[in-house]
Amino acid sequence: MLLLRKFLPVVLLTAVALLTCDPISAQPDTDPKGIGGEDTKWMVNDAEFYFKINVRQLLSSELVKGDGVKAIKDAINTNNDVKTLLAAANLDVTKDIDSVLASGTGTPKDAKVQVIVRGRFDKDKVLAAVQKREEVKIHKEGELQVFEISPSGDQAVYGAVMNAQTIVLTQSKAATVALVKTGGTKAATLSKGMRGAMARFTGKESMAMALVVNEDLRKALQKAPKLGDSAAKLQTITVSLTLTDAIALNINGVTNDQKASRQLATLLEGARATGKMLLAGLEEVPAFVPDLLDLIKIAGGKDSVTLDLRISKETIKKIKKDLGGS
Repeated sequence: MLLLRKFLPVVLLTAVALLTCDPISAQPDTDPKGIGGEDTKWMVNDAEFYFKINVRQLLSSELVKGDGVKAIKDAINTNNDVKTLLAAANLDVTKDIDSVLASGTGTPKDAKVQVIVRGRFDKDKVLAAVQKREEVKIHKEGELQVFEISPSGDQAVYGAVMNAQTIVLTQSKAATVALVKTGGTKAATLSKGMRGAMARFTGKESMAMALVVNEDLRKALQKAPKLGDSAAKLQTITVSLTLTDAIALNINGVTNDQKASRQLATLLEGARATGKMLLAGLEEVPAFVPDLLDLIKIAGGKDSVTLDLRISKETIKKIKKDLGGS
């Protein structure tokens, strides 16, 4: 998940930044519901995580237009890894990129990860920009130029411009070369758990993430205080964020165990109550924060636990006013 970590901070920072922005008034049938063949054709086989940012949807939302674009750029500038990757390729995320899709599987030692950036790219300009960067190495594989970037000096990222609409990134030169040759031609083989998780998405989300809980993660969850036994029952976790003129966040964990689902819901309710109690009376905490906790809906069902947060346009305006905005 090393490549995924380079993009995730931008999403989180952007979501926070958007709260201070002025809203503007006026493949085959086997693909999971809401996820088209174009996505499954770009995923690794047996993917344990799926992560997608729908940049076009994000930028076209009423919440992001205007000041929101600046907020996205500011968020990117606060993350040096992402900033370096985009600068190396001479890309403007608010103009050139339509979507970013990442998927992967395996442990840190044998991870298979690929990131697909879709948009509009001038191949010659991108390669020319990449070659000017000191932190970039160029490897030639026949006519293909593979660029190697090490933003933080740790694990390198290997990328290539596949065509005028697609840039690909993976964890190795060989994987990048293979992806350029075969990417987008055949739907990936996905587990039942991943298909079920992705079926929760409509395809209209600004950001979507699906995670299959493997044994390593399950062992880590078992060590979580109070949550351990119940959290270890989790099979998949999905997160979706949709921006329009409002904000909708949904987190779902499938346990296939009603008792575990209800226990997790109870624990989450308790955590919310504790949070409100700790925040009460703290002058440095904005007044709207406890109100946001009240907006969270938590439910433990037959086979899953769900957390929903809906922040309306009116509430966003109130938050901005509380923060001293107009």
